Amino acid sequence: MTVSSSNDKPTCNILFLGETQSGKSTLIEGFKRYADPDYQINKSVIGDGVFSRTQEVLTSFISTSRPTYYVTETTYIDGEKRRSPVDYGLFIEKMDKEDYEDAINRRKGYELTKGESAGGQEERTFRLIDTPGLNDTNNFDETHIGSIFKALEGIQNIHLVLITVSNNALSDGVKNAIGCYVNMLPDFKGIIAFVHTKIGYKHLHPGDDQFARPMEEKERTLDSIILGKPNPDDECFARSNVTHFKIDCDLRYARPVLACFTQNTIRKMLSLAAFNQPIRVTAMTMVKTAKMLEVDRFLGDKYKEVIKARDKSLGHKSQEQRDVLAAIARRKASIGEKEHQLDYSREKLSAFDNDELVSICEDRFDQDWSPWKKTGIRRMNLKSPLCVDHHDVLIHNVVTSNESGGKGKFYWSADYRRKRFQHGVLHVKLYVKKRNKNQALIEEWQRNISNLPSEIEDLKKELQDYESKEQQHRDEIQKLLEDLDENQYLLDRVRGNELDIKIFHELVEFGAYIGTQSENLVKVEEFYLQNRHRFEKREYTQQRPPSEPVDNSIISVDNGGEDPEKAMSVDDDGGEAEEAMSVDNDRGDAEEAMSLQLEEIRLGN
Repeated sequence: MTVSSSNDKPTCNILFLGETQSGKSTLIEGFKRYADPDYQINKSVIGDGVFSRTQEVLTSFISTSRPTYYVTETTYIDGEKRRSPVDYGLFIEKMDKEDYEDAINRRKGYELTKGESAGGQEERTFRLIDTPGLNDTNNFDETHIGSIFKALEGIQNIHLVLITVSNNALSDGVKNAIGCYVNMLPDFKGIIAFVHTKIGYKHLHPGDDQFARPMEEKERTLDSIILGKPNPDDECFARSNVTHFKIDCDLRYARPVLACFTQNTIRKMLSLAAFNQPIRVTAMTMVKTAKMLEVDRFLGDKYKEVIKARDKSLGHKSQEQRDVLAAIARRKASIGEKEHQLDYSREKLSAFDNDELVSICEDRFDQDWSPWKKTGIRRMNLKSPLCVDHHDVLIHNVVTSNESGGKGKFYWSADYRRKRFQHGVLHVKLYVKKRNKNQALIEEWQRNISNLPSEIEDLKKELQDYESKEQQHRDEIQKLLEDLDENQYLLDRVRGNELDIKIFHELVEFGAYIGTQSENLVKVEEFYLQNRHRFEKREYTQQRPPSEPVDNSIISVDNGGEDPEKAMSVDDDGGEAEEAMSVDNDRGDAEEAMSLQLEEIRLGN
């Protein structure tokens, strides 16, 4: 196992989120032992069942080629000692719950065996990012995510977000926290998977209805948090389901079958990380929380009232003076509006008018436990609201046939069957290019970029004409422009429901969202005033060059034409066939900013 990153290996980054004592740190220790069976579990990072040991974001690395683990049984034939693989799926097919529990707890004659790298995969480095529990802080929505972004500095991509969920009932607090993550970071939707921890494997027998039914309800609840209700205006996300893993997290490894379950579940998580098209951190959309929106709304109203208050202060002026200042104020406000709209359009066009891939639809078959005849054939159908630009297929112990659709189509479908009883995975993801997904918005932004500069220039000329003609009102005009400049600048800062990740991080570092709402209002305004010169110099403008899709192909093991249903022999390479087919191509909707329209300033009678 590596303890530092390696420059000659592609690195996959996995972000771990979850409630306190849901097993994040324990799971990460399990990842380390998977990569290195001799690794000694670090008990100091594992909580005591009440309090979390993770008080800050921690990062560690492992390197592995993701081998499959097996259980082998020692037998004697004609006095000769032999080891043969145990098809522990038969425990479910032939045994009741009690016998099944006895079988998976068996030790005598059983041995956990590490196979070769599945599919001849190259060794990969995985960065594991551990975070504090959701209820370790009262400000998990802003402060907590701020600490996560701080840890992500220097990390370009995230390949997988694992949200750990304990075996307890979902509390409203946990559901709200997960929903907050999803709402703040919508780009993560396509790479989120849930890990149900502390699951006793004895409960995974199909006959255990007392476990299966509540678990299904729990999964549906979590799915609804990620997928939400269908939005007819949102063409970007048609994900069919959310991936769920179940793991015991018992790291003692005393029973071979249970240890095998754990190792291969971890392997599937790592394979999913390697399979996903990563999300670029610098190109992510950050959506404001309810608290942030409320603070910005109050400030926006305040700045508009300050501008309106100019009307009362001009009561002693002559009608001529009021008319002049009113005309100047209207043009100045219009210039501010259009400049803000132009900046927004340029930023969005840079972020979305490229060939970067976005997950549009996916489905996953992942079944280890339920009986299924080897000859059984099922069909997977995915429908996309947009024409598919690229699709990836992850296969493990599954044979596909009659495949159709994919690139250039609005669907993907195939028949599939399992090679063996256990460990059947078929995961398909359909992608579209950002520019294709956001075509209508891109056309609008392009029109703004084309038309607004001339409109702004015309308004500036009119403003200059007033300033040059009204020399007798020069002092009043100068004072008015200064007041309008500051309030227009502040109003621009609090517009919209999105925020640059860098600005969000600095606001959190500034302590803008700690304390009462009154304190938040003061701190947010103070932050923007202190950094005005940086905003006006466009220091916060992000550069988002388009990126090429990742080659996540996994080469399958060549079985030499053998019958795929033939039982595995320990004498062979030990690798089960797995392949991720990356279909070649040319390699979340942009949410419009919530408008706080500046009201027209009426300075006349």
